[in-house]
Amino acid sequence: MTPPVMQAPQTHGAYLQSAVKQDGDGVTAKVPWYRTRTCKVIMVGLGILAATAAVAAYMASAFVATGILGAVGLVFWGIPLYQTIFAPKPLAQRTVSAAPQPLPKPIPPIAPFINTLTDYHGHTLKHYDLTSGGDRQILQHVQPCRPVHDPARPIIISHPEGAAGLARDYLLNNPEALIALGIAGNSGKPGGGLQDAYYQFNSAQVNRKAKGQEEALFSEWLINECGAGNSADQRDLFENTVQGQWGFTYGQTCKITRQGRDYTTLNNPAGYKDAWPLSNIPIDQSGRKVGYIIVAGPNTCANANDKTGEGSMANTLNARALTDYAFFKECVRQTLITLFISARAEGYDVMLVPQISCGIYAGPWKDAMTGTWQDPVTGMIHSDFSRGDFFQEILPSVLNEKIDNSGLTIGHLFNKVIVPTLPPKARGGRRAAGAGGHH
Repeated sequence: MTPPVMQAPQTHGAYLQSAVKQDGDGVTAKVPWYRTRTCKVIMVGLGILAATAAVAAYMASAFVATGILGAVGLVFWGIPLYQTIFAPKPLAQRTVSAAPQPLPKPIPPIAPFINTLTDYHGHTLKHYDLTSGGDRQILQHVQPCRPVHDPARPIIISHPEGAAGLARDYLLNNPEALIALGIAGNSGKPGGGLQDAYYQFNSAQVNRKAKGQEEALFSEWLINECGAGNSADQRDLFENTVQGQWGFTYGQTCKITRQGRDYTTLNNPAGYKDAWPLSNIPIDQSGRKVGYIIVAGPNTCANANDKTGEGSMANTLNARALTDYAFFKECVRQTLITLFISARAEGYDVMLVPQISCGIYAGPWKDAMTGTWQDPVTGMIHSDFSRGDFFQEILPSVLNEKIDNSGLTIGHLFNKVIVPTLPPKARGGRRAAGAGGHH
């Protein structure tokens, strides 16, 4: 992706040749009329004419006219001279169009680790396959965002509209940020529930408040770009970008995915080191965009609604992760490493981290991963995500992972690392889903 050409603000009249003084947010340029180059040239020229006329009047003994013309010439020379030397506060201002949001600058493809799968309507889908290595080769091409003494530390931010709402607010206050919005996806079916049992797009499931984070954020994209209820365009966009690019196909009899892995028997945590970055995702109607980074952590739970036992969750249930918590956590850790490396390689500098394998995929490990416990006295269930193993143990170990011999770590690659969560659910209430972002 080539760097964007920053368009010059549109100007009119005397401003046309002026150098625009643009604020940091690119919205307001304060340019008083007497500070523009065109007006300065005009005023100096008029001053010369007035001075010439004053000399002519003096030669003709018209002393009153000489005085008037001399005063006019001094005024024409004095204003630009005064402004240039003393730079007084602007007397007027004008509004210019907002500067375009910067675009991420991904590194060139590195075979066989980075491959472009689709490129449709400005959306590029890539596959980062680091299951057999490639981390070091990719990291050689990226630059840190933070100094050695100050790596990014993960923070939890609660937002009523979840990860999408948090991204919108963050861009509103930091328009120069390049946000990677992580999605805890399904290794067997892109978009999860947005595809039916026949692995076909189901527009009826497009819903910003879908229960799963993957479904909610894919819906966010399709609605923002195509419009709510525009099922034809939504289908076209989905089918030409992500559908069928990983996972299973309808009717296949084996459990080997397009990635070349059978997750049910996988015994190497590096088998979860896949990531699928999808570029230029509109986060609202204003034109602000983020990038999606889809990853899929270990699954230890089959779908209770799957009556056939042949759904993508049943066909990706990892038998060892179901009984070995240490193995399960290492699988999550490897998934996170790939998330961060691929996001930085695509040029993003702010990471919104999904709660990988902290929801239904966590199965018997959900309480430990999310910091949920039962009060032995009252019997009440309490939950504090900051006390769970995901935030306390796994995520910090990933950010502390060294990327070279200089002391730099993955935490140095990003300006901010944020884990979005939802506010606590009111008793009897229901929260919007895309929020926390977990599978």
